[in-house]
Amino acid sequence: MRKEFVLGFVLVLFGLSFISAGSCYDNQTIMRLYSSSNSHVSTWNESISSYLEETCYDDVFGQVYTNIDPHVCTSANRVLSLSNTSNAHASNVTGAGYDVEVCYGDLDCVYDTGVDASCSNDGEIVARMFSGFNTHISNASDGNYPVKVCCVSPSASGRVYWSNMDGEEISQSNITKKVKLIAEGVSSGTFVIWDEDAFFPDEIREIEGVSIDSDLVGIWEITQSDYDRADDIGEDFEQFYFEINEKNSSYLSIGDEEDDPIIIDIISPGCGEYYDEGDALNITITAYDADDEIVGTVTFGDQVFPFTNGVTSFLVDLDFYGSFQILVEASNGHESVRIIDNIMILGKTADVYVDGEYVAACITEPKDLSRIDGTVVNFSASATRGMRVVDGFRYLLVPDHEDLFAWNWTFSSPGVDDSYANFPDTVYDIEAYNFTRRFFSPGDNSASLIVSVSEDGEDGTCIDELCP
Repeated sequence: MRKEFVLGFVLVLFGLSFISAGSCYDNQTIMRLYSSSNSHVSTWNESISSYLEETCYDDVFGQVYTNIDPHVCTSANRVLSLSNTSNAHASNVTGAGYDVEVCYGDLDCVYDTGVDASCSNDGEIVARMFSGFNTHISNASDGNYPVKVCCVSPSASGRVYWSNMDGEEISQSNITKKVKLIAEGVSSGTFVIWDEDAFFPDEIREIEGVSIDSDLVGIWEITQSDYDRADDIGEDFEQFYFEINEKNSSYLSIGDEEDDPIIIDIISPGCGEYYDEGDALNITITAYDADDEIVGTVTFGDQVFPFTNGVTSFLVDLDFYGSFQILVEASNGHESVRIIDNIMILGKTADVYVDGEYVAACITEPKDLSRIDGTVVNFSASATRGMRVVDGFRYLLVPDHEDLFAWNWTFSSPGVDDSYANFPDTVYDIEAYNFTRRFFSPGDNSASLIVSVSEDGEDGTCIDELCP
């Protein structure tokens, strides 16, 4: 017997779950609201056609509740008390006139009036009340309703959930995109992806997990064959979930979305910054692409550091001096990015600066000189900085009309290479670090820049306390 039929049979024993008029399965519905704020309340199985704002366990806790009979009241799983089964006011205590209890699964709830957005019991906000008695309620996001219904679910400890490649929890994705399957606190195992159907869930794919920072993580690249299989099974693209260690994730729908771009930034150091020999340098990179895995490297001198999606930092000891380049290169498999950051490391002997000249070329526009698509392109290198050390005093050099720098640009188009020394010519009153250039054709264009300190330029601005 195929595995999906075995699991499907078990789920039938738990009770069939059909899609209702609202947003979640009946066995995941805690209660119903008429609207998302300032609303009357109904129990999970009343006013189905009119109370469409459902409070769903799997939405609140990030995974499907799979124990049997979640709506049966025990002595500990009361969420709220209502004045009626439908169109009701709510109370945080059961008493005369409020004897209809909203109960769910293994929830243990308290009523928290703290002003922050967290729960004192480390639970999740299931709903919000305007007051503790005879009150309307709102969903968890309504900060105007001060009483938080905060519930802990022991079944949800060690959450399992979907995320995009940047680690943000999601409920929707698309064919050709990659998503992460995350099981908190799990060290090993295999994720099984299922497509929920009314009677029997169907297995779509198995993915071996990898242990990362005390969590188990899998990556699913949603293929056309996965989509076709779901289509063959029942044309249901709204209820994909995964199973790991007898826990089920919340649902992931597969929709039609555009591909997200790869976005890479060097947060630190800033281009043009200067440091002293012997300092420690923190290099921090942010890499975002919600639907693809990023593979990147940071090259600094002879050191190469790998990175992927998210925020990554590297600490480097600066036991050398001169002008240095930080090269960041990254790809998501179909798009590449190359960014250059230049800094200056000033030589020092016995706390005295070594005489010399330094320069850090900084191009802020366009960001990636290796990939220029348009024919008319704005170039800006006005963030370029230099440093001239004379008799131990530091003089900061900033681009201006005093010709402190020599600018050497190279432009490449298909079949054509143009090299210019001190381009453009100053007779046209165009700054060599801020101009517009036209390429012969769009695409496959590139540019490079070499900047040096001008021999005939002034010293710049002294930045030391005891300047001459």
